[in-house]
Amino acid sequence: MRLLLKFATLIVLMGIAFLSLRPSVELIDFNDKAGHIIAYFILMFVMSLAYWNGRNAILNSFLVSFLYGIMMEVGQYFVPGRSFSIIDMLANGFGSLLAAGILLLFGKKIILLFRIK
Repeated sequence: MRLLLKFATLIVLMGIAFLSLRPSVELIDFNDKAGHIIAYFILMFVMSLAYWNGRNAILNSFLVSFLYGIMMEVGQYFVPGRSFSIIDMLANGFGSLLAAGILLLFGKKIILLFRIK
């Protein structure tokens, strides 16, 4: 199960990089900030479960996902049609923080429920 979660973490990282670093293309009318929150919530959640060892996994995953969000925003500065945004970085961080809060409250139960070893 952990191997599958590690693979899912890699897929989420690549998906975020693809969506963040491609030239701007308006595909659908969607709340951009909600997309940031959802993407980084998923990244933080899956990464924490993949490397679960209690609070350390939550802290480390939060730091990685937060720094990754900063890197993606900085990278957007160099992509045509994209721009660096502090607000997007805050949305990324909020998604990670939301997942961290849920995992702090229910992480052990989630691990037991899905029998992650």
